Amino acid sequence: MTLRLKKIATIDTLEMKPRHYQENGNPDNGQGYNYLWQLIGLEKYSPEFEGMSIIKDGYAKEFYSTGHNGLFQRVRTTVREFEKTYCNGEFGALKAEVYGNICKDANRSLAQEQYYHKRNQGKPFHLLPLILKTSGGKAPAGKTEFYNLPIKSAMGKYYQSMTKKAIGEGWQDIVDQKFKGQSGWRLPVISKELKI
Repeated sequence: MTLRLKKIATIDTLEMKPRHYQENGNPDNGQGYNYLWQLIGLEKYSPEFEGMSIIKDGYAKEFYSTGHNGLFQRVRTTVREFEKTYCNGEFGALKAEVYGNICKDANRSLAQEQYYHKRNQGKPFHLLPLILKTSGGKAPAGKTEFYNLPIKSAMGKYYQSMTKKAIGEGWQDIVDQKFKGQSGWRLPVISKELKI
């Protein structure tokens, strides 16, 4: 089977403003995104990342309390954090190309995300050690969720995390961690039950 990639959106911090993703949505609707995106341009500012395909899998509520789309808000915020750390705060220095954006019941999306991270963090392609080494003590938000993976491999793992079996295992990981993620942060579950 050939994996065909489709770029869903490009997000930056110069051209894209919060008003562009203001949807006035309900932040309490119980929905959440499991998203996957590629960071573009970091090697120009930090040569240690030369030749890498920098991928992040993450979670966001469908809408923030401000009514902004959670995926766009979270990705843009993370790109901005990397610009502050690596690009002397230059707006528009980096961008994100979004390839995965599944929005389902928040617990299901969290289970997918946690499945992805538990099975990939600590592997040779996990970028946390390099980010800690190169960030000068100011590691950006989301630092534990980045990987050096070809986009097709990352998307293959992303699709695998959507299977019923993977979602069940990811939810069990969450329960076993007492509703904390792989990095020790409390997860924003909407209940103690999983709906698939």
